[in-house]
Amino acid sequence: MPIYKVGNERKEGLQKYHVRINYVSDNGHKKQITRSVWGIDRARDLERTLEHEIKVQQQMPVRKMTVKQLYDEYISIKKYELREITLYRVKNVFNRYILPVLGNVNIDKLSVKIFQEWKISIEERDFALKTKKNIYGELRAMLNYAVRLEYIPKNPLLKVGNFKDALAFKHEVKFYTPDEFRKYIDIAKKTALEKQKTEENLYEWNFYVFFNIAFYTGLRKR
Repeated sequence: MPIYKVGNERKEGLQKYHVRINYVSDNGHKKQITRSVWGIDRARDLERTLEHEIKVQQQMPVRKMTVKQLYDEYISIKKYELREITLYRVKNVFNRYILPVLGNVNIDKLSVKIFQEWKISIEERDFALKTKKNIYGELRAMLNYAVRLEYIPKNPLLKVGNFKDALAFKHEVKFYTPDEFRKYIDIAKKTALEKQKTEENLYEWNFYVFFNIAFYTGLRKR
């Protein structure tokens, strides 16, 4: 049964349904697609869409499928799963930042080099890090979809990795050696004793006391 209820789950008055399609992939493997939607009308529409997409892909050699064709199929499915505003955002990301560069590339030709060049083109734009990560995330999700349907064996974008903050750096903690500590603490003590002879203010002893406590206990100033 390709369409069936999911318990008594309802949202905005609509019953939740699973749409399940069984088919045989190009390499002879038995496959299954399951999607969830709210409302029987949308479930029937989704069923027809899935069956059509599978039929089209079985007629089209995967090696000739472009990124744009993959996107069209991907969006035709996601429109049943996403809210309208979310779907609009996803389409906007692809149409502005992904398809103009990658749309005409056949998906079996996608490589780490191609994605590295695409990533550089995004890096050159004055985007916030969160924006760049969102763009990467949308492309990764579509390619993962292609992997699940066995259009491509793996997702080469993962080897390129997500965007990172260009200003981020690894914080290296530097420690002074016992000899360096002894040299410093001797000078601190000497300075404090000299100040004590001429001034009533004993502030210089603070350095001596603080660094002794820090060195022998391992405590650090926050």
